[in-house]
Amino acid sequence: MIPAIGAGPRLTADAVGRARVAAAVDEALCSAGLKVTGHGADPGLRAAIREAARGFFRLPAPRTRGQRPA
Repeated sequence: MIPAIGAGPRLTADAVGRARVAAAVDEALCSAGLKVTGHGADPGLRAAIREAARGFFRLPAPRTRGQRPA
């Protein structure tokens, strides 16, 4: 199961609330992965990022090995 973490407190809470979100993200990243919610990112942007990632992973393996984000 992929954890869902509400990011809203990271944007609006006090230091304790932000620390709780950071700890939840850390735990999720150390386990199976995560899904972040409540971040306010535009759905169109999220869709474009997913499509770009799919395009990358459709490339032949020799073209994708060793690639780093710009």
